[in-house]
Amino acid sequence: MWQEVILLKDEKLRQLRQKMCLAGADCVVVYTEDDHAGEYVGAHDQVRAFLTGFTGSAGVAVVSRDKAALFTDGRYFLQAEKQLLGTGFELMRQGEPGVPTPEEYACSILEQGQTLFCDSTTLSCTKAQKLMELLDKKQAKLIWNRDIVGDMWTQRPPRPVTPAWELQPNYSGETRKHKLQRVRTAMKDASCDMMAISELNDVAWLLNLRANDVPNTPVLSSFALVYPDKVDLYCGQGAIDANLAQKLNTDSVFIKNYNDLYIEAEQINGLCVLADPQYTNYKLYSCLCKNNQVLLQSCPIQRMKAQKNAIEQDNMRRCHEIEGLAFCRFEKQLKQLIQEGNRVTEWDAVELLEKYRKMSMDYIEPSFSSIVGYGENAAVIHYAPTVDDAALIKPKGFLLCDVGGQYLLGTTDMTRTLAMGPVTQEMKKRYTQVLMGMIDLAEAVYTPNTTGGALDILARGPLFKEQKNFRHGTGHGVGYLLSVHEGPNNIRPGNQEVFLPGMITSDEPGFYQDGEYGIRLEILLLSKEYGESEYGRFMCFEPLTLAPFEREAICKEMLSAKQLVWLNSYHQQVYNRLSPLMNQEEKAWLAEWCQKI
Repeated sequence: MWQEVILLKDEKLRQLRQKMCLAGADCVVVYTEDDHAGEYVGAHDQVRAFLTGFTGSAGVAVVSRDKAALFTDGRYFLQAEKQLLGTGFELMRQGEPGVPTPEEYACSILEQGQTLFCDSTTLSCTKAQKLMELLDKKQAKLIWNRDIVGDMWTQRPPRPVTPAWELQPNYSGETRKHKLQRVRTAMKDASCDMMAISELNDVAWLLNLRANDVPNTPVLSSFALVYPDKVDLYCGQGAIDANLAQKLNTDSVFIKNYNDLYIEAEQINGLCVLADPQYTNYKLYSCLCKNNQVLLQSCPIQRMKAQKNAIEQDNMRRCHEIEGLAFCRFEKQLKQLIQEGNRVTEWDAVELLEKYRKMSMDYIEPSFSSIVGYGENAAVIHYAPTVDDAALIKPKGFLLCDVGGQYLLGTTDMTRTLAMGPVTQEMKKRYTQVLMGMIDLAEAVYTPNTTGGALDILARGPLFKEQKNFRHGTGHGVGYLLSVHEGPNNIRPGNQEVFLPGMITSDEPGFYQDGEYGIRLEILLLSKEYGESEYGRFMCFEPLTLAPFEREAICKEMLSAKQLVWLNSYHQQVYNRLSPLMNQEEKAWLAEWCQKI
């Protein structure tokens, strides 16, 4: 990814330790996040990846004078094992029994009174509080304003500045002026004078702005300070042209230089400031705290953004028709190419899907790096092929395709596991169990106070019965032409967020046999009202994703009557929605794959 990758990875570790000795650092913690605590970060902020060689979207590196560890979760265990070879970093499997948090590990290897370095722009207030509590027990010092690894990166890419553009109300469903009114009402309710917004998707949603500063997520690198009568928007010079600046000024939104944020934050005086501890970095928090009272509370935009309005919901339905059409054309041609004996790699499959997506004028870019894994690669949960490293797809076994797109009409994320030829009975059984769990969750009827943690068991139940499981969450929120991973709604054990009307959440159970195959099936679900009785309100899910499941891998006898009814009804909907957009040959193909089981 960078020229400096040519250096031996353990050489980077040696250079870092030399710098640590000169700076007086006994331990360094390197987070993945940027100044905005984003999950996906641009090339400028890939500091942890530069140091370790591990390119997954989640991970923390901890380095002392004699130890080096990389922490990541179950999605990336296999990927990290491969990428950390020869680096000197030990893989720490987060979530496994006995594995500490990165902060606990860092403090455990420090002696009394020693010093830990961390770049405070990548350290959220939430993490900073936990880290400082642990350091206090060791009477250790935290030097939080040093990017000691970034200083090593002599060929570091510059911070991106791409042209911002305005999302019109026929797409956003709500004007910038009205959104600001809602946010200011929330500020008044919280008795605060100003709100500091760091999360890029929150800024983009609030101001109806989009850009291309982060790969696969059309956001502008920016901070917004919202006052009762104005908004100061800190972004890169040149990102906002004169015409857009004039429109923003009409709503009392004024452009400031991104690099001036921290200096000017120190000059704000006598205000009560609301900041979200999960996304506000510790440097900004410290600057604001000098002369103000700072309330660390969840940003109200999170739930406003998650509840899609009627226009956004209708656009998302249309968006999934476009994505479903592209995927069906992709699947039809891919299977034909394989059956005819053509040489097709995983990367060829990625490019084939892009070809069909680009037929739509509304298409912008993928919503994440396409996960197209054949055979054993499918068992690597977040595996992504490249043009130089892609396996050949053979006329047998499973091909896992987890793909998504960014459209003017919204954001998509879907997974289908395709049988490229004969599959074993064991593989069919696991495929059917994953499908059963996905259907059981999609069929859920629940009360408005139901949490993601409570719903999670529905998708895992069929696998649990045979003491099987999968090492990732069952579902995540999805934005509207924003991040494909959006909170607060998600479905995973322990999650306490309730589901509100208009939220869009993925439903994606899986099963992975390391070294052999992987299965994942995913649809996006829209939370909506189901009905009301003397027992209260009830809610349900509406499936948005439109693409058939793999008939050749379904064991009909394993499905309950209710599950079979859902599957046949879903396939009928897929055919009814997509066939009018197809030619006769495509219609015939879809009719075959959607016929009643």
